[in-house]
Amino acid sequence: MPKKQNYHHGNLRQQLLTKADEMISSGGLDSLTMREIGKQIGVSRTAPYNHFKDKSALLSAVATEYFLDLKNRLSAIDATDYEDAMDYFKAMSNTYLEFALENPERYQLMFGKNSLRRSDYPELKIAADEAFYQLILIIEFLQRYNILKEGNSRSYAYIAWASFHGLSSLIIDKQIEHQVDSKILTDFTIQTLIEGMKKD
Repeated sequence: MPKKQNYHHGNLRQQLLTKADEMISSGGLDSLTMREIGKQIGVSRTAPYNHFKDKSALLSAVATEYFLDLKNRLSAIDATDYEDAMDYFKAMSNTYLEFALENPERYQLMFGKNSLRRSDYPELKIAADEAFYQLILIIEFLQRYNILKEGNSRSYAYIAWASFHGLSSLIIDKQIEHQVDSKILTDFTIQTLIEGMKKD
């Protein structure tokens, strides 16, 4: 029987998060159990419970990191890099869609049918709200420059999010039956969204 690895409480939590991400990405949510993750890291079956009271608490921490990653990707888009402000909006749109499609299992944890109720996990809710707030900031920027119509920026952000999320989910769930180039469909969705919100 292999010996259990020594570990420090200071880094086991991060090891658990890293390994959980690997397991979710490669095998989906069903592949992750507290017992299996402890086994793969090489610690006792009870060691993970020193940091997370149950699987849901672990998943909440992992999902929090995913939302922070999305937030950082969106906030890294610099409007000054684009001569045309609408290209800035397109960059934001593509960044969201690329995030969703590059690892569907992560996206499913964030938004899928098995996603956690955020109100039960304050840190998760804060991270999710911060990611969504990046969409609001971009909408408000375009409104200030009279590119998008006036109106409630949060409502416009919800419209944009609904479009991105809907398209991402359809592609991930393989609900688009006809042979369609996802890049062409993505560009068309973004352009249609822009035309609907653009100021006359």
